[in-house]
Amino acid sequence: MFDYIFFANEPRDRFVALLKEKGLVPEFAGNEDELIVKIDEDIDDALLDTIDEFYDAMLDLNEAIVAEAEGEDHKHAAGITINLKNGKSVQVAVDPAFLNRLLEAISSEELGRFVNQIADAVENPDDTPFCKKTP
Repeated sequence: MFDYIFFANEPRDRFVALLKEKGLVPEFAGNEDELIVKIDEDIDDALLDTIDEFYDAMLDLNEAIVAEAEGEDHKHAAGITINLKNGKSVQVAVDPAFLNRLLEAISSEELGRFVNQIADAVENPDDTPFCKKTP
């Protein structure tokens, strides 16, 4: 599943509307502070690009709404979702500038696969010599 996180209802609702318009069925998770929208990973690359581009725009709106609500107490934050083998997802706080630089070089889909490979390696240690492992 691809996870998209929001901290305000309006951008989340607009994002969900786009997903439904494109024929996707989103799932929801999170708590009162995090609104998470999940979609199946089996998506056409062109559609995924459209979704990611719209998500970026909704993140900007999300940021503006949160900044206005928090006033001077507002802090810019970013995170990466890691999916654990027990089915839970955890959010890792990441420096927003670093994440932006990273996403200029690779897609969010590639980043998600990379992070989940790391999580899998941590949860399932493999003592096979590195030269005999395949990516």
